[in-house]
Amino acid sequence: HGQTRAPYLRNILQTRGTWGVSHTRVPTESRPGHVALIAGFYEDVSAVAKGWKENPVEFDSVFNQSRETWAWGSPDILPMFAKGATGDHVHTYMYSSEEEDFADSDPGKLDTWVFEKVEAFFQEAHTNQTLGEALQQRRVILFLH
Repeated sequence: HGQTRAPYLRNILQTRGTWGVSHTRVPTESRPGHVALIAGFYEDVSAVAKGWKENPVEFDSVFNQSRETWAWGSPDILPMFAKGATGDHVHTYMYSSEEEDFADSDPGKLDTWVFEKVEAFFQEAHTNQTLGEALQQRRVILFLH
């Protein structure tokens, strides 16, 4: 009916944001479209031979091209993107593999872990001048998985 349910996000999208649509290709495990979205190509099917722990082909990504990237989330996903990064500008924070229990009765537990870490990160930026200034630069990526 012409009304958006998310006017703030719609405004960012129309005035200053960048966006796109990511399509997944099978097979994937738990990263539907992450490689396509972050690196610009579809998941290498031979990754299944490595237990989906990494992509068997070295690749560049927007993380590598960023000034700084901070990423929080799965130990099955984040190392794949940090591995090819040059320098020390891709910072990853992961919960332990033992915490990944997809049959857990609380499916949001890992999301809560990520959100709490990100919240603490922003709190630290209020008192850590170096971090606060780094967050104000161009080409900064925050990735929450």
